[in-house]
Amino acid sequence: MKTLREEKLEIIDAGYQAIDCLNDALKKLNQASGLGIVDILGGGFFASILKREKMKQANQSIQKAKRALIKFNDELDDIYDQDEYSIDVDDFLNTADWLFDNMMVDILVQQRIETSKKNIMAAIDKVKRIINVLERQL
Repeated sequence: MKTLREEKLEIIDAGYQAIDCLNDALKKLNQASGLGIVDILGGGFFASILKREKMKQANQSIQKAKRALIKFNDELDDIYDQDEYSIDVDDFLNTADWLFDNMMVDILVQQRIETSKKNIMAAIDKVKRIINVLERQL
């Protein structure tokens, strides 16, 4: 049976893994955002193709981040009440489900990218806050 300290260390490790995945998704969304602006300003066919490729990569990273956050939540659930410490994965990262719908209007796509970035930054902040609390308890 694991000690409370070992459980907390597992949660912290899962949190850092989730942050790494979230940062990767954020990086790819930032790249897509830059290409989106170029696309809006008339960047042409190649800018549009590159933007869509970065969005595809961002979607893959978001899916990986979702899995990492689920693992983080599972680890948290081992020792904490989910109401006290939890991350609603769908609330923070549901953007992967709708990010690519209705891509006919570049401005709408750009707005969705920016919303996704904000959601990811909020998830990173929440995971960091939880990790800070746990590290102080060690």
